[in-house]
Amino acid sequence: MGTSSDPIQDGSDEQQKRSEIYTYEAPWHIYAMNWSVRRDKKYRLAITSLLEQYPNRVEIVQLDESNGEIRSDPNLSFEHPYPPTKTIFIPDKECQRPDLLATSSDFLRLWRIADDHSRVELKSCLNSNKNSEFCGPLTSFDWNEAEPRRIGTSSTDTTCTIWDIEREAVDTQLIAHDKEVFDIAWGGVGVFASVSADGSVRVFDLRDKEHSTIIYESSEPDTPLVRLGWNKQDPRYMATIIMDSAKVVVLDIRFPALPVVELQRHQASVNAIAWAPHSSCHICTAGDDSQALIWDISSMGQHVEGGLDPILAYTAGAEIEQLQWSSSQPDWVAIAFSTKLQILRVSIKSMRKKVLQLGSYFRQIYQDTPQQSIGYLVVMAQPCKDGLSSQNISTLVQLSNSSFPILPLSASTLLSASSATLYNKLLSLVAMASATFSVAKPSLQGFSEFSGLRNSSALPFAKKSSSDEFVSFVSFQTSAMGSNGGYRKGVTEAKIKVAINGFGRIGRNFLRCWHGRKDSPLDVVVINDTGGVKQASHLLKYDSTLGIFDADVKPSGDAALSVDGKIIQIVSDRNPSNLPWGELGIDLVIEGTGVFVDRDGAGKHLQAGAKKVLITAPGKGDIPTYVVGVNAELYSHEDTIISNASCTTNCLAPFVKVLDQKFGIIKGTMTTTHSYTGDQRLLDASHRDLRRARAAALNIVPTSTGAAKAVALVLPNLKGKLNGIALRVPTPNVSVVDLVVQVSKKTFAEEVNAAFRDAAEKELKGILDVCDEPLVSVDFRCSDVSSTIDSSLTMVMGDDMVKVIAWYDNEWGYSQRVVDLADIVANNWK
Repeated sequence: MGTSSDPIQDGSDEQQKRSEIYTYEAPWHIYAMNWSVRRDKKYRLAITSLLEQYPNRVEIVQLDESNGEIRSDPNLSFEHPYPPTKTIFIPDKECQRPDLLATSSDFLRLWRIADDHSRVELKSCLNSNKNSEFCGPLTSFDWNEAEPRRIGTSSTDTTCTIWDIEREAVDTQLIAHDKEVFDIAWGGVGVFASVSADGSVRVFDLRDKEHSTIIYESSEPDTPLVRLGWNKQDPRYMATIIMDSAKVVVLDIRFPALPVVELQRHQASVNAIAWAPHSSCHICTAGDDSQALIWDISSMGQHVEGGLDPILAYTAGAEIEQLQWSSSQPDWVAIAFSTKLQILRVSIKSMRKKVLQLGSYFRQIYQDTPQQSIGYLVVMAQPCKDGLSSQNISTLVQLSNSSFPILPLSASTLLSASSATLYNKLLSLVAMASATFSVAKPSLQGFSEFSGLRNSSALPFAKKSSSDEFVSFVSFQTSAMGSNGGYRKGVTEAKIKVAINGFGRIGRNFLRCWHGRKDSPLDVVVINDTGGVKQASHLLKYDSTLGIFDADVKPSGDAALSVDGKIIQIVSDRNPSNLPWGELGIDLVIEGTGVFVDRDGAGKHLQAGAKKVLITAPGKGDIPTYVVGVNAELYSHEDTIISNASCTTNCLAPFVKVLDQKFGIIKGTMTTTHSYTGDQRLLDASHRDLRRARAAALNIVPTSTGAAKAVALVLPNLKGKLNGIALRVPTPNVSVVDLVVQVSKKTFAEEVNAAFRDAAEKELKGILDVCDEPLVSVDFRCSDVSSTIDSSLTMVMGDDMVKVIAWYDNEWGYSQRVVDLADIVANNWK
């Protein structure tokens, strides 16, 4: 056993900058390690052995910074039955609890360190299998920093177990994955995530133990994910490692399925990851290439030519297997390879005193700036008695974005501006969303250097930090993330979260239509369907009317389905009031059951936490009705519940509007020859409508329809002028409207068709079409428009009675309008 240190002096700066390595050689291969978080023991680490013979060992070592030695205390070295897969000190910075160390192997063990450091005693040996004296081997565990009484373990038996260590009892045990669970990480109170041999990352909320959310699946089939790190400073982000892969995948839990960035500069398999404890945008990775790399991922989500480069790198003497970043001493990183433990110092002494006065300016601006703005402002300077001198500002600040011109903000502007003036100037520069401030030519000498580390070409930014010690330059950041962002009328600045309630014909058609749109302002995140995941997945993929869905559709665990990698959660509850809309941040519910069509019924979605409801059926009572192409421009953001009317009204209203505007409708009747629907009986059976009680596939079934009268809801001047009936016929899809109206202006068939063609090319483009060919119903299957005029069948009797025939796909065309109306809701969000 031995220690060594190698301090390096750099006299190029008036402040001393040190880069140090401290090495400790253990008598065995180091398998796991962990930093102490206690303020009185911040230089203490635990290391564990990997020995084939029984028993193994755990040592607690201490760095003496004064002489650079790492010492092992024989009193704090003890035997362990098997190689501990992980070890963690209790997350108790303020020393309010007993000094504990936890280890995992065959059981979860808690060890108590005596107050006088004279010994270590086994406090608890916790077995998660109540039916046996043995449990599945534990692969990993995590100690909840927010709730230190809770520890979560992961096991080869596919379970995750949550322990209450005060009671020494299991809080809950979940079958987390289909295969072995390799790692677990807490994301705050009651929320944890796990990775598995099944290649997935799953997030669990202990308030809803029956469901988990798959936020990522490995792009390499049947390839396990082996490590997981949750960003403690910004819990929106986590990182994971694919087995035998040289890349690290960084995920944003708000946008499942696709990584926000992949770190790919390692030359061999990555073994360990550690987020910086006091920065949300720095992460360290280490692997079989003997490299420890520090990355700045503040630019994640932006395209970086050639991929992101690390800002710092260190080469060890062998393959690095373990990595820990000290939370009590954020300028220390520990790595382990073979029998060696190395502590690497990240020198931040030259950064601590940067721009304190300017920093106070920007911190105030950060607090006051509306969160709709997005940007970074980075300035390097030195404080001085009389404020900030121009020679101390080392860079100009630029507003730089591919879609905006470059606007320099001069040093003199910064110097002469009062806090309020500077605030207003900055606001004027960041008024457009997604604008990014960046440094022109920063001077970064002495930034976070390890001994032997090399600066790469990447530019290190620092986000707003919880500790001044970790700020190397002043950063100003305002961001609009998730549902906090605002919307401007007519401009979609962020996607709104959409839930589908009812995954029947319209629900599935809606999802297919939405999936086919590019740059949609909608984000479908959840479906409420009583049939379960497997049925929803199968019926979405295979449709007797639409054919096979040209997308990769499959179940994603027991509570979600995947559509081309997009994970959509599945919930099941017949009472909308019980649905988790509030927890999921749902903005808009597509109400597709046909049941909750009045204000009381649809209002249950609002009670559950949704902000708006769009009913895919005629609404009852005073619910506003909108038909795209007819009156949808009248939509108001104040409307919380709206209706898209019926499929027949969507067909009828556009060309009726043309007829009324051009020729003046006096009165008329309509007959829709309509495909049978799910409301009818396949064979004779009871129904409140005796006609619909008869076999749908064997009969022409006359029934009522409110479509003609409903036209008056979107064209009020036609109130009382139209009526009609429906004939349900034995076809599964595509219907046809036969309208006969008396008009006030004399006309003829060619003039009527000309009016339709003119509207179809102008104000009703994409809504109305005119067909001159002799086609039949199947030819209009999957037609995107609301109605297609069959021009050869247009008639005029006398000179004032007009007959018009219009085809429509009563499922697909209607669902396209539902997506259109939902887009209008999103684009008018306030």
